[in-house]
Amino acid sequence: MTVHFNHAVQLFERRDFSGLLSYLGDDYSPVFLPLRVQVCIALNQVEAMRLLLTRLETLRLDVHVWVDISRRLHAAQWAEEACRAALIAARIAPHNATVLSNYGMILRHCGHLSEAADWLSQSLELDPTQGEAQLIYAELAPGKSQKSHIETIKQSLQQSPLPKENAIALHYAVARHYESLGEWGSVMHHLAEGSRLKRASFSYQIERDERMLKALSVQIEPKVSTDFVPEPAQSQPIFIVGLPRTGSSLLEARLAAMSGVRAGGELPYLNDAIMQQYREEIGAPPVSPEAFVQGVYGLNMNAIGRRYMTLSAHLQSDSFFTDKLPINGLNIPLIRAALPDAQIIHLHRDDRAMGFALYRQLFGRVYPYSYDLVELGRYVRAYRQLMSQWQQKISGVHWLNYEVLVADWDAQFSQLCVTIGLAEKQKENANVHFSATASASQIRAPIHQQASEPWRHVTAHLAPYLRQLGS
Repeated sequence: MTVHFNHAVQLFERRDFSGLLSYLGDDYSPVFLPLRVQVCIALNQVEAMRLLLTRLETLRLDVHVWVDISRRLHAAQWAEEACRAALIAARIAPHNATVLSNYGMILRHCGHLSEAADWLSQSLELDPTQGEAQLIYAELAPGKSQKSHIETIKQSLQQSPLPKENAIALHYAVARHYESLGEWGSVMHHLAEGSRLKRASFSYQIERDERMLKALSVQIEPKVSTDFVPEPAQSQPIFIVGLPRTGSSLLEARLAAMSGVRAGGELPYLNDAIMQQYREEIGAPPVSPEAFVQGVYGLNMNAIGRRYMTLSAHLQSDSFFTDKLPINGLNIPLIRAALPDAQIIHLHRDDRAMGFALYRQLFGRVYPYSYDLVELGRYVRAYRQLMSQWQQKISGVHWLNYEVLVADWDAQFSQLCVTIGLAEKQKENANVHFSATASASQIRAPIHQQASEPWRHVTAHLAPYLRQLGS
């Protein structure tokens, strides 16, 4: 079996998909199912995936196989198929808390918020120590933030042994419930405890990021490509960049509701393309942030642009596709050079509103500066200084203010569509279908300015952050 599996993996890695499927034949053993799923995703064969799911339903597969399939489809943003696989798993194991949570979380990303809350509630009745499930439930059901629910989470925090990641998420969940109740002192107490535990779980040096941002500010811009001609069938990327929690998910969702635009989400492809080219041309790892910036800016920009368009080929079914990875804000000059026809939208938000929004959010392995108020302030200050400099000297970037945008949405959004050459025509059934970002719930709510206001209740607590900004 090991020999057969290794050969199958080699065929997949060579992208010999027809050879792989021929090799597998009628073998639907669980060990090969991830490869079958990934082939459908790689070839963007939705109908083939649906037929595969139908066939698999006739087999007696273990619940964990279905959970794995659902997560792979979820990662590919195949909403309907991910929900289908996750529901099958939930029906097989209706008393498995983890399986029920998996279905609830996928439903949330697919926009079925009320149903997601119901499934998460069932899961938490089985196991209230699930930190991530508690946090998402607190976000989905703020009206149910009762003292009894808070006490249940606090009791879970007292259990031993409790995995650290669960303890961290439970503190953030309690904070979210207290926020719904307007008890801001308790909000900040639990955010401080959760962020302290999170910050202690990894190594990070803010000084290296500050050096990186400083190196970017003094680097001469790479030359804009003059001989890069996209293939006729290729779409035009729209990069939505800026610091996290500045409204990029909201803007992407509204753009993707327009005819001719496909939502890509937070794509890693630009950084993948840069690093692939870096390894090919330079090879050795950089000795410092300054050396890395200098090396990257000397790379073949045409090659980076071609790599990016190849990696994103499966998204190029419309005239435009979006890429909203926030860190691409640091790549603005590279985007201008490698992809001169791309649209770049940079979002800025009030530093106080954004700072609190970052601090209250539990991320995965990204944005390490967000768990300490001083480090957060230092990073935001360095980023702002860099963007201020680039705004003065880099052309072809649409600089938008979040507060201005939501204050007069219709007029501002209409003007943006005209500026980027987008026909202002909505798709039929233009609801937000899939978002796997931290804003998956918020972007489905009506647009309003109140989203920027919670920081006013905790200004005193934000003092270490605000001092770094000179505010």
